[in-house]
Amino acid sequence: ELAGDALNVVRLDERHLGFYLLDVSGHGVSAALMAVQVSRFLSPQMGYGSLLKRPQAGPQRYRLGSPDEVARELALLFYAPMGLQFFTMTYGLYDLDDHTIEMVCCAHPPPILQRADGTVEIPELTGHPIGLFGPDEVSFATWRTRLNPGDRLILYSDGVTETTDAAKEIIGTQGLLNLLERQRGAALDACLSGVLHSLTQTRAGRAVADDVSLLALERTS
Repeated sequence: ELAGDALNVVRLDERHLGFYLLDVSGHGVSAALMAVQVSRFLSPQMGYGSLLKRPQAGPQRYRLGSPDEVARELALLFYAPMGLQFFTMTYGLYDLDDHTIEMVCCAHPPPILQRADGTVEIPELTGHPIGLFGPDEVSFATWRTRLNPGDRLILYSDGVTETTDAAKEIIGTQGLLNLLERQRGAALDACLSGVLHSLTQTRAGRAVADDVSLLALERTS
């Protein structure tokens, strides 16, 4: 099936990773085409219209766009006041040297930070969706945190938390937290596979109502 979700983790330089998860409204060809178009602007390659890594004069030869800057430029590029299509997004920068993360949420579900000791943090991140508001109207809250060994950061689309059970009740954020806690001792790949398997069982054979996407980062040492 064609989907409007897109996600990636990209190496920006020796020190930084960029990561994102975006969810285009609607389904089918139009949503998939917009997801591909947005992803092209989120390329780590300079010279291809990338908003993540921009050429500049001097010995460094480039600079990295901050998450807030990337979100604002996407709001400029995709502003369509008469259009019906928009997208939500989470974008972040990960510093491999000091293990700090800086990120924004553009009307997307906030990330889940699962600490190695099992405690969970969910930041109150606010921001406008991309496409519905002009660049002078949007605002995005920036969140900064640091991963310690064993910590995991989980990003997800709303199709995850809006999964319904046999009684047609959505599992919500708490349902996802329960699934993550159940998989906490597993390796990261196995954890995500376990969560997706549990979501499939929860649906009990019913069709997926929305795209389901998960992306996770873990600091191992």
